[in-house]
Amino acid sequence: MLRGRINRITTGINLKLSLNNLNPSNAAATDSSYAYLIENNAIIRRCYMVKRVVIHTDGSCLGNPGPGGWAAVLCLENAEYRRELSGGFALTTNNRMEIIAVLEGLSALREPCEVALFADSQYVCNAVGKKWLHGWHAKNWVKSDKKPVKNADLWQKLLPLLSRHTVRFHWLLGHAGHEENERCDELARLCAARVDLPQDIGYVRKKSDRADAPLPNKQAKILVAHRTDTNCFKSEML
Repeated sequence: MLRGRINRITTGINLKLSLNNLNPSNAAATDSSYAYLIENNAIIRRCYMVKRVVIHTDGSCLGNPGPGGWAAVLCLENAEYRRELSGGFALTTNNRMEIIAVLEGLSALREPCEVALFADSQYVCNAVGKKWLHGWHAKNWVKSDKKPVKNADLWQKLLPLLSRHTVRFHWLLGHAGHEENERCDELARLCAARVDLPQDIGYVRKKSDRADAPLPNKQAKILVAHRTDTNCFKSEML
């Protein structure tokens, strides 16, 4: 929709300038054309200036399976913008927390962005970087050994986000002094240690081996994970 509007604007600008060129002495008309250009410049810039975002993610599990937490820190390149997201579940796995951290970080972006995503999970980075994810999708979430892909419910949610954004995954060594990775680890562990966490519905259903199994009433009332969102700057750029 936005690009369609851009095309209409640029077509209008070219038409105005072409008509004015037929009569160079018409200064008022020329001024009108440039006013039209200036008026719509913000829309053109918005369309063609893609934001570059750096996201760090991490997941933690106190026991595997056990109570788990995830965290994502988003920073807008060349701007004073930093946002922290975190949450957790009462019973889950470390790998699910790693994937959910990526899902939450990318889902927080309000428009298509160029993303440099840093994670200490080789499981996550390799699944995307080595194209395992696309292979699983092509084979209907069954691996080459004929076994079902683990955490398919989460991988399926990740695919449209990878289509919406341009994402480059970077693996980094955990607990090696990377400031934002250490912060993500801290947030994830704090969430995993909470006592008021909901159930990870995807994991609960997996354990029951029935994707359509009705959830107990106690769990059915809690569908959203405990989640904290800290925007360290007033700007709402993402």
